[in-house]
Amino acid sequence: MGSIADFGASSTGSAAESHARPRPKIGVALEGGGAMGLAHIGVLKWFEENHIPVDYIAGRAWAD
Repeated sequence: MGSIADFGASSTGSAAESHARPRPKIGVALEGGGAMGLAHIGVLKWFEENHIPVDYIAGRAWAD
């Protein structure tokens, strides 16, 4: 699994090569609880404002 640093464009290779590579899949894991749920809203809005698509969402209930 890649790190956040891996999402940047490579300094080597041509522009045509970078277009051939598919974008990384992004998943978000949500924690349970009221305060944590409110924090998730801000994070999801930030992703949307920065045009970062979320491919997978996972979560758990507060009582689990």
